[in-house]
Amino acid sequence: MKNDKDHLKNLINAIGTIAEMTLIFYHTLKTSGATNEEAIKLTEAYIEAFLRVCGLDTQNNGSEKSE
Repeated sequence: MKNDKDHLKNLINAIGTIAEMTLIFYHTLKTSGATNEEAIKLTEAYIEAFLRVCGLDTQNNGSEKSE
């Protein structure tokens, strides 16, 4: 039971970390002069690339990529 709680806590922390990194990326784009539309498109690409590196297929409903 404790192991499940630890895994859940780690997952929540990881999601929070990803959210913070994404927000920093977005704000950096805006500060650099990107329009809102450009910043959103680039942030979407950033999230997709991050998920791809983590082994998730963003084009297949978030399931693990098949090889």
